[in-house]
Amino acid sequence: MKGGLLVLVLLFILISVVSVQATYPDCNGDDVDGDWTVTNSSSVIADVHCNTIVVASGGSIVVNSVGNGSSISINATNISVGVGGTINSNSKGCPSSQSGSSGSCVNEGGGVGSGEGEDGAIGQGGAGGGYGGAGGTNSNDNKDGGISYGSALVPVLLGSGGGTADDDGGVGGGAVKINATDTLNVSGTIVANGGVGTTEWGDGSGGGSGGSV
Repeated sequence: MKGGLLVLVLLFILISVVSVQATYPDCNGDDVDGDWTVTNSSSVIADVHCNTIVVASGGSIVVNSVGNGSSISINATNISVGVGGTINSNSKGCPSSQSGSSGSCVNEGGGVGSGEGEDGAIGQGGAGGGYGGAGGTNSNDNKDGGISYGSALVPVLLGSGGGTADDDGGVGGGAVKINATDTLNVSGTIVANGGVGTTEWGDGSGGGSGGSV
């Protein structure tokens, strides 16, 4: 009888431990308590679910959304980004000459009706990618910036790449969704900037458009 009771107790403990460990399986920090303190650079490629997330000074959550094809969610009861801390998806959107307007990164051909900036021919400059607004035109070479697309109220799409010139255009910004069910304290930065164009060999390529936060 004692042996049977011992087996039941051990089975109960095993089930309890397994249940506790599975509470926050998608938290990059403590998957038991769901607490994640970020003190250096940490990259995420999928949705995160924690109890508490603290991004300390010098800490950075890099949201690599381009591989996901859409926005990545950072979910927690409480999220705090301290002074000097950042959640960023800079240049993590669509690459040069690709548009994010369809929900994934595709080459729509550039020019009118396309999110990516129009490419320049040899010796010409490229135009800027569009998203929340139209991309900058290259008036010197008559190249069109990318069109605006998506929702201004619920931005969830990736930024578009700039048009190529003699060099690749800038990469668009990524897409990150912040979901704090109790408190969100931001003293640092949350950004999804597009990358700048380059001018290494000739006329400049277009910059990428910003992404979504």
